Amino acid sequence: METHTSRAVFVKPGPGGWGRGLLLRTDGTRTKVLSVTGGGIHPVAARIAELTGAEAVDGFTTTVPDDEVVAAVINCGGTARIGVYPRKGIPTVDVYPGAPGGPLAQFITEELFVSAVGTDQVTPSTTDEAPVEDGPATARPAVPPREERPSSRDVAATVAGGGKFGQTFNSVTGVFVKFGSGVGSFVNTMLAAGRQTVDLTLKTILPFMAYVSLLLGIVTYTGVAEWMGRVLSPIASNPIGLVAISLVVALPFLSPILGPGAAIAQVIGTLMGSQIAIGALPVQYALPTLFAINGQVGCDFVPVGLALGEAKPETVAVGTPAVLVSRMITAPLAVVIAWAASFGL
Repeated sequence: METHTSRAVFVKPGPGGWGRGLLLRTDGTRTKVLSVTGGGIHPVAARIAELTGAEAVDGFTTTVPDDEVVAAVINCGGTARIGVYPRKGIPTVDVYPGAPGGPLAQFITEELFVSAVGTDQVTPSTTDEAPVEDGPATARPAVPPREERPSSRDVAATVAGGGKFGQTFNSVTGVFVKFGSGVGSFVNTMLAAGRQTVDLTLKTILPFMAYVSLLLGIVTYTGVAEWMGRVLSPIASNPIGLVAISLVVALPFLSPILGPGAAIAQVIGTLMGSQIAIGALPVQYALPTLFAINGQVGCDFVPVGLALGEAKPETVAVGTPAVLVSRMITAPLAVVIAWAASFGL
């Protein structure tokens, strides 16, 4: 029986990237590099697979159990997908210059994530083990085992002196202790929720708002909005043209490519919104236009979302093409329904 020698590679962050770098290798179980970028196997995934001897697979067409994945290669700028695989303990290589952000930011650590990676950042490793930082151990005070620590009930009984009075004292203090613990737990939960909300707002929502505002200013100042308006107005000023747009963006081989970050929808939405604002397009077409350009939104996230929901590999294999193909049906229907609902606006 032929034995396979595992080869290690080091993946370092590129210009503007985040992380210290990842040392990746195959073993007896982990033999797949998962590419979840849309449009087939990404060159970075192919490079990692080539150097490690692993097999690169397309996450949109093939399902792989988590314990067989050497690394996941993604193209996310910092929304939900960026933290899905780190949350599952899978080393994640982002080809975009992403940083910890989104609702799963707490799972994105330097041991599991690196970003802004190109093929030049994937190099053979000269060592078989990841570097380990040695440092002086931090002295900690000796703490007795939990079973040797006196409980609060024992302390209360000691203070009360035992007897019926002690039992009554324990009952009363027990009620107040439980009430105080419940209030403290509720307050801590609310504080944690508020902290996460502020963090999400500062790192995700506000930068997104600034990006859209900047984009709107650029397309307006440079005249791109006016030029695109002349091109898109004949198409977007009638329901048939909007249905055609929804069909194009929902094509199964295009939607996963157009989906990341909803960049295409943002650009077209900004252009169409500016044309509606200046009166070049009727305002009643705002709603059907929204559905026409959003047919591809989320299509890049389908296999990731199914994996996040712990779907079985068979479910992911069937669910991904099912969702992509169904968009060609639901997107035009959404445009027609929105167009019918826009009468009277």
